[in-house]
Amino acid sequence: MSNKENISLVVIGAGRMGGRWADVIEKMPDATVAAVFDTNKAKARALADKTGAAVLTSMNQLAERPDIKAALVLVPHAFLAQVSQKALEAGKHVLVEKPTAITPSELEPVLEIAKKNQLCFMPGFSSRWHYHTRLAKELVEKGEIGDLLFVRARYGFGGRKGYENEWRQKKTLSGGGELIDQGIHLIDLARWFLGDFSDVKGSIQHAFWKSDVEDNAFLILKTPKGQTAFLHASWTQWKPLFSFEIFGSGGYILLEGLGGKYGKANEELILGKRKEDFSNPSDTEQVFRQSSPLNPFKEELNEFLSAIRENRDPNPSGRDALGALNIVSKMYGEQN
Repeated sequence: MSNKENISLVVIGAGRMGGRWADVIEKMPDATVAAVFDTNKAKARALADKTGAAVLTSMNQLAERPDIKAALVLVPHAFLAQVSQKALEAGKHVLVEKPTAITPSELEPVLEIAKKNQLCFMPGFSSRWHYHTRLAKELVEKGEIGDLLFVRARYGFGGRKGYENEWRQKKTLSGGGELIDQGIHLIDLARWFLGDFSDVKGSIQHAFWKSDVEDNAFLILKTPKGQTAFLHASWTQWKPLFSFEIFGSGGYILLEGLGGKYGKANEELILGKRKEDFSNPSDTEQVFRQSSPLNPFKEELNEFLSAIRENRDPNPSGRDALGALNIVSKMYGEQN
């Protein structure tokens, strides 16, 4: 039995992600789904019945529920900033799915409200919370591969039948294609390891899916110190893949797979050290594999709840969301 204060949450958005998050909350000893809101009342009722929660018929009801401390915002991209702002104005801490907004100008006033009301605002960068990304961060911070030189990453899948008709392929709802969808995860991870980027270049491509958004994004990002990130996010990666490589002056870290779907049954990290004679280090590599399932959403939620209890900024924070979104916006601006 947990002795932590139980935090009641409202799930805003009762689609696939809403169901996934509700399942995570139900398994937490110190959190409860108190209410559900969705403009689709049938979906809201179905999720509420499953969790034993109340159904809100309007976002305005949030202010009338002082028992609800926080909101999970899980709606299409075009509504993320608007819904987050309403939740913050009602006095609720917010964990919002990526990309948090469509443009930086949408996100900035949301962050101001969170700061003014002393509320947590956390972006849903779930890629930070996987087994091998956490381990990689620990190894880098311990200096296991020396000073970081560059990052190279690929992430994507091949869509599904009828994918061109889904909301992610409609610019008015999504704000863009694969760059703002999965590409923003790569941008966040690259920023997490290398820091802010001062130089942003790349291209977006409409290669296969016939819609008004891109299905491939290629980025070359540079820090003020000259470190480089080369990133490729794709909706034409017919064999799903997640590959994130970090190279330093003393070695390298290779990450493969993501939650068992993207390339590996279990997430895998390979640590290699540069040899003094510069010969191939493959024979001395260390391989780390996920020994037991780690739910990144649970880890993410734990950080959010801890930040609320400790009255501090979560990690990642709204500033991280704005930093990643600035890069997305610059890419779209240069391609239009």
